[in-house]
Amino acid sequence: VSGEVFEAALPYLRDAFGNPGSIHTLGQQSRGAVNRARKQVADLIGAKPHEIYFTPSGTYGNNASILGRARYVEENGSGRHVITSSIEHSSALGPAKHLLSRGWKVDIVEVDAEGFVNVDQIRSLINEDTSIISIMWANNEVGTIQPIDEISQLARERGIFFHTDAVQAAGKLKIDVTRTQVDTLSITGHKL
Repeated sequence: VSGEVFEAALPYLRDAFGNPGSIHTLGQQSRGAVNRARKQVADLIGAKPHEIYFTPSGTYGNNASILGRARYVEENGSGRHVITSSIEHSSALGPAKHLLSRGWKVDIVEVDAEGFVNVDQIRSLINEDTSIISIMWANNEVGTIQPIDEISQLARERGIFFHTDAVQAAGKLKIDVTRTQVDTLSITGHKL
């Protein structure tokens, strides 16, 4: 852990360790810290603080986004079709494969020689049952930066839930969710 992060966290590990859901002084100090952190994350990606949910990890965030939306789809009788890419982190590709085992149709888009998805291919795979598209923003192995603006616009036009794993992008690329409209976006502190 960097010294700066250690120093910022130390008061909450040693002195102000209260439950942020409690009404006592220690709890309210912790709640204030969580709210400040929520605002900092929101400012980083152009979101509103109430749109930020903390999870234990990027893996948890990806799982919650994809499987949480899948549960909503199943409970509301929507189409059970997911589009994702072959270069997703296992924490996003795993949930897609899990949905496949539960009877969902899953299209896994291959990438070109440089590691980019083809937006026209994604467009061609969309049908009336497509309810989730999940494409990572920046790849953790080859570093390709996917055309997320274009994919998010495509999903928005078709009314399709769009998730992006932005773990490798946050803090390195400009992310503005008011411009690039995603339904869910996962980031993680240890990559910042």
